[in-house]
Amino acid sequence: MKGRLTYVTRSVTTLIVWLIFIAHFGQSHAQMGASLTVEQVEEALVKTRNLKPMIDLSIRFEFDSATLLDQSKPNLRVIADAFNGKKLGAYSFQVEGHTDKQGMAQYNQRLSERRADAVVTFLVNVGVQRERLTAVGKGFHELADETNPTAAENRRVRIRTQP
Repeated sequence: MKGRLTYVTRSVTTLIVWLIFIAHFGQSHAQMGASLTVEQVEEALVKTRNLKPMIDLSIRFEFDSATLLDQSKPNLRVIADAFNGKKLGAYSFQVEGHTDKQGMAQYNQRLSERRADAVVTFLVNVGVQRERLTAVGKGFHELADETNPTAAENRRVRIRTQP
């Protein structure tokens, strides 16, 4: 029972943070081509600090790939600027890689780890200190679109502040 309660609490918290992000910045920022500002990243991560804030930025990948798509790089540069700014400069971040549900669990776990590593590497290359970033693979265990387990939306990276 305790495990189910923890899962429900975590799911409700994630939903609340996601709804706050959409309410502040509009649903269009959840889509792949949307451009972010430093202020939007800071606000989403600082304002919701007590809820274990995260940004599900839809940094997406092609099927079976850990190579960043070119359209994701401008948003990652903005994220790096925000991470190095005054409001977020003292925070550390967890970069979570995710996959869709096609294929074997073990393979998808490794792929999700490579996706998280790709984002961490990019952020480090544009100036974020490596020791502030932790890459974590989630495999296909936290789908963005549970109604369509093979949807492209599930192949993503999510960024959270670390405690």
